[in-house]
Amino acid sequence: MPTNVNYIIAAGAVSLGIVVGWMAYHTFKRQERLDAKVMGSIISVIAGASVIGIFQKIAGKSSDLPQELYLYPVGLLIGVVVTAIVKFVGQVGKEEPGSKLESPKLVATNTPKITMVDVLASDSVTPGLAYPVKCYTTFRNDSEAAVEVKLSEYKHAAVDMKKFVPDVLQIKFRDWLPADHGVDRVGVYPGQLFRAWIGVNEKNFQAQSVNNLRGKIGTIVLLINNSPQSFDL
Repeated sequence: MPTNVNYIIAAGAVSLGIVVGWMAYHTFKRQERLDAKVMGSIISVIAGASVIGIFQKIAGKSSDLPQELYLYPVGLLIGVVVTAIVKFVGQVGKEEPGSKLESPKLVATNTPKITMVDVLASDSVTPGLAYPVKCYTTFRNDSEAAVEVKLSEYKHAAVDMKKFVPDVLQIKFRDWLPADHGVDRVGVYPGQLFRAWIGVNEKNFQAQSVNNLRGKIGTIVLLINNSPQSFDL
């Protein structure tokens, strides 16, 4: 390099090259696709007449380019390389979103938590019912996700049932639904109540006698997401 270099202009050339290189790098990275228009825009920013005019103005020359202009590409290279390195180092060790295979919701779904809230038998005065004495067991879904519930079986202890019926599940919204009898499976939101009833053998028990035997009635088995859970009534 010649000895009559204006180091102020040289420093300005390098600095401008770094800034323009940084801008060009980010412009290039943000493009979804590259075409002639995009490439032309980037090149015009890097080597346009405005850049050359700046150096001519600084150097006080109207035609010849100042020799310090040759330090401008060096600044460009530094700007692009340093920006790329900083970007790479900043991303190292960062965890990509969704890279974990499990989350609290998944764990909660695989290990549902169902809480038995109440056991209460009731008599119906409506004549002609197939099950005039029913023992209702109320549950709450304390899981972090919705669960599917089905009735698997009832194991009697002190209280026997008239007949096993699977479609006895109801969900609590404002009222218990479906209102008539029930269904064979329900989907229960977190925190929502649901219940299952058992048709007690009315020849042997009335509602009050069943309520007096709470803790000894029997065991109800639910399928929660197809996994059995037992509850002593």
